[in-house]
Amino acid sequence: MLGRHGAVLLDLPSNGTGGRPEALRSDLRRMLLESQPEEAVQWSKKLDGVIALGGGWHELRVTDGSTTATHLLVGADGAWSKIRPLLSSATAEYIGTTFVETYLHDVDVLHPATAIAAGAGALFALAPGLGIFAHREAGGILHTYAALNCPLGWSAGMDSGDAAAATERLAPEFDGRAPALTALMADSDTAPAASAPRASDWT
Repeated sequence: MLGRHGAVLLDLPSNGTGGRPEALRSDLRRMLLESQPEEAVQWSKKLDGVIALGGGWHELRVTDGSTTATHLLVGADGAWSKIRPLLSSATAEYIGTTFVETYLHDVDVLHPATAIAAGAGALFALAPGLGIFAHREAGGILHTYAALNCPLGWSAGMDSGDAAAATERLAPEFDGRAPALTALMADSDTAPAASAPRASDWT
């Protein structure tokens, strides 16, 4: 855990298992798909809505006009869930925090200062209005999220296809941070991608 100027505030040494990067989502996804029959996953389908039929059954309506009925329904479709209305009338609302995501590749060779700051596992640099979270992934990748307190429209003009412009848009938010921290965004091998998380309380 680092302060805004790069000072180490807390360092939790590895217990011998910390040198193993977390599994990539793409690998987990591939393993899951390979374990299922080919017909188990329906591709190019977008759920439009769900209707309760009674007796524990639900009808799923797809945007292509097709429907199917199921007695087992798991709502894992994100903030704008089509399943949630079955349980609550609450709608998602912006909570004031936007996340920006970047990657540094071959970090130990190309970005040694940042690699040292990140350590062998995960890095947290938290301050009012800006939190930086980075962790190592397989292949020498450092994956970073920056959490910014900002208005909902803050990222509207950020072009994720233009790395230089997106980085320039983000740079003022990192003013005063240690170079090893600013490099997580400024030196990213990919254009910063912003997303505004939404949340609502419901039961």
